[in-house]
Amino acid sequence: NFGIGGDGIIFASKSTSADYAMRIYNADGTEPEMCGNGIRCLARFIGELEGIGGEEKSYTIETGAGDIIPVLRADSQVVVDMGMPILNGPDVPTTLAPNTDLELKDGAVKAVVNAPIEVGGQSWDVTCVSMGNPHAVVFVDDIEAAFGWVENPLSLVNCYCFGRLSWDPELTAGRCYDEWAGLTL
Repeated sequence: NFGIGGDGIIFASKSTSADYAMRIYNADGTEPEMCGNGIRCLARFIGELEGIGGEEKSYTIETGAGDIIPVLRADSQVVVDMGMPILNGPDVPTTLAPNTDLELKDGAVKAVVNAPIEVGGQSWDVTCVSMGNPHAVVFVDDIEAAFGWVENPLSLVNCYCFGRLSWDPELTAGRCYDEWAGLTL
């Protein structure tokens, strides 16, 4: 299928407390609190609607994860400070039991780090973190091997599976597209 489509839709609307409000819906109808890439796209879209070009502009965007302030730079790139990651297992939230005590500058947390789970008959090690919405981070050599996660009750809200993004120095933008965005075609 090469028609119009996507893995979700984002709405920009009026806000009583910010410049705009963002609502995002996944393809299955669920509504996550936030989407890092989505808010960057939204900021760029708003900038284009407002005719912002060649100058820096920031927006306060109301999201389900609180106010986020993306900055549209003069070179048209968008920078978003997503804040500090939430690593405390119950606060992510996740149904997995914390298995690691971490000392952070703001205090100790009980985190879920490399916790073994079984999905689709395979064993996986997941680390749970929230950047406004819950993520289960799994490092895999082959993204195809990670399919089958949708039915796993890992998270109370949403579950995301990530492959070898930041740790692989050989990963190019083209390969990232092939492994992630290309899979939605």
